[in-house]
Formats: sequence, structure tokens, C-alpha cells
Amino acid sequence: MGPSLASVMSGKSGSRSISPSGLAVVAIVVIVALFLYLHVAYGLQAVVVDGISMLPTLQSGDVVFIVHVNPTDINVGDVIVYRFTGNFYGIYLSNALIIHRVIYKYYYNGVLCFVTKGDNNPLPDPGYPSLCGTVDANGTEVSGIPYYYVYGVVVGGSQPLVIPYVGGLSLMFNPSSVQP
Repeated sequence: MGPSLASVMSGKSGSRSISPSGLAVVAIVVIVALFLYLHVAYGLQAVVVDGISMLPTLQSGDVVFIVHVNPTDINVGDVIVYRFTGNFYGIYLSNALIIHRVIYKYYYNGVLCFVTKGDNNPLPDPGYPSLCGTVDANGTEVSGIPYYYVYGVVVGGSQPLVIPYVGGLSLMFNPSSVQP
């Protein structure tokens, strides 16, 4: 026996609406499922942005996806993720992931190197002079990042594909102590 005509007419058929917190849970489950699918199918990895160096392109809490590519396919303007250990303008970083834009690329002793810079930073990243030497990039003497420290390219290249603010929860539970 189905619902009564009176309950159907009054809109009280016994069905429930989903609460905002229920919608949030569903959204999180869908995002996690999508990430798992993209990771397995395409080798994509998610990275949470932490810091202000890539404003306005990327904000703290944004999630970006990275993919491994042939280093020769990385172009000026692409946003890359690389590992850095050393002095980053007065802050010592140990094996930190940096998400910055490629502003110049060159070869040094046969090694492909990338000069990178945060969109919101006044200077290019310090790089590895011992591995990539120095080069004049747009009137500034800088050093690059060797290709083998590049972890991946942000999907979307110069216009990154971003899931805004989703990673904020991750940052709440694992705050960083430095933001280059």
C-alpha cells in the first residue's frame, strides 16, 4: 500500500531532504572517489597548496592535481611541483614541495634546469647553483632546479585546474611552519 492521497497532496510523503552536513559528506565522498579514479587511471596525484606565493592563481587550501611528464615537455609558464632542500631566502627547507611557475629553462652541463618563481614573489626561487650553475634570466642572475627534482606538472599547465579550499581541512590538521 502506497502513501495516502492526503500525504502526497500535503508534500509529506515520508521522504526526507538531505541536510547541509549530509551534502558535505556526499561531496567529500564524490571528491575522494574522483581522486582515486584519476590516480589509478591517469597517475594523477593531489597536492594541497599552502602559502601565498602563488596568489592570485593558487590560494592556501586549494587542491591541484599533478602528473609526471617528460621534462622536455615542460614549458615556460607551466606550474610545476618540485622538491627543495636548502636555504630558501632565509628559511631552511628540508625536502619541501614547492609549487611555482617556470619562468625560464636552460641546459647546464647537459642537465635540463628550470628557473621558477611564485606569481606573488618579487624574485625567482634560489635554485641549486651547484647543480645548475647560474644564468641571466630576464636581467637577473639566477639558478635553476634540475629536472630530476621536478615532481610533476600541475594539470592545466599555465592555467592550473584547481579545486578551491577543499584542502583547508588538511591544513588545519597538519599546518606548515614555513610558507615560501
